[in-house]
Amino acid sequence: MRLSKRRMRTLSLATAAAALSLFFGVGAAMAGDWDAAKAQAQCANFTTYGMAEDGVYGPWFQAMYQHYGWTNCKRTDNDLGSSEVVAAYEAEKNNPKGVVADIGIVFGPEAERRGLTLKYTPMGSDFVPVEYKQKGGGWIGSVVGAIGFTVNAEAIPNPPRSWADLLKPEYKGKIKGINPTSGGTGYMALLAANHALGGDPRDLSKAYEFFKKLRASGNLYDGDCDIPNLERGECGMKIQYDFYGLAEGIAAMKAKGIKSEFIIPSDGSIWAPSALLPNGFTDKPDLAKAILDFAMTDDAAVAWARTYAHPMKAVFGGLKLPGNATADWLSDSAYVHVGNLEAFPDLGKVAEDWESKVLQ
Repeated sequence: MRLSKRRMRTLSLATAAAALSLFFGVGAAMAGDWDAAKAQAQCANFTTYGMAEDGVYGPWFQAMYQHYGWTNCKRTDNDLGSSEVVAAYEAEKNNPKGVVADIGIVFGPEAERRGLTLKYTPMGSDFVPVEYKQKGGGWIGSVVGAIGFTVNAEAIPNPPRSWADLLKPEYKGKIKGINPTSGGTGYMALLAANHALGGDPRDLSKAYEFFKKLRASGNLYDGDCDIPNLERGECGMKIQYDFYGLAEGIAAMKAKGIKSEFIIPSDGSIWAPSALLPNGFTDKPDLAKAILDFAMTDDAAVAWARTYAHPMKAVFGGLKLPGNATADWLSDSAYVHVGNLEAFPDLGKVAEDWESKVLQ
């Protein structure tokens, strides 16, 4: 039987899970119970972290409200990076605000180590590989995406097509750099560049050397590179997950008639997983559990897919997504040089090496 390119890509993503067994624990707990009435009441006013309304999570939460039949929900999001989420959960132990957060999955074990996660295994989560969830319940994998470039094509008419292109002098002051110590995007971008440059997955020397050159080139933009900055061309491009770049920056620019493009680097990238992190100190535990349960459903997977993310239920659980949910995805050919993760280097070691090998 001949497999389609998309099916081959899905199978390739699935093989990534096996390679991570050395880095995460195994096992699972039975799902607990939550009170539907309490969860609905808690939904009337709640806070999330790193789940901005514009782009991926606005539509996703609307799908959740519809799934449960809730009509009285009001959500506020604080756009925090993964390390900021962990710090916020710890700082707010006695006055919890965030109920759940979207994080780069590598930050899940750090939150677990600090005792910050809500111990709950959602219903229907057996399809999530053990390497992608906390033993006994807690943080849990949600989607995977490929690292690439969100580009304002009017600010950069000849956009970079590879990591190597980022060093060209024509991009002076136009590229928003990364910080692998602050969030999952920066961390995964570091691994993606290392993969593209032929580096060993457990030795990031080639990536450190590249980003040191990029800093020295003068091509980096030092200000904010949020959607308004990108629209105005103050920064010409930023490095992002494909689904965030497409659902947020690209969508916003296209809506205003600004030429834009999301580019998967031709010299290589990686499939990078994200996770949901429920707050172990939340005063809205029933809502947190309801959110996690919804995240394991077909409805949640389709909602993610409609915003360009590859839901783990499709990658690992065999869910066939409807064509209208994936119609606007990048073509299969865009992903031919995207590889699987083979290791998650230690966060502390990455922070030390980034400081000594890139910033100094």
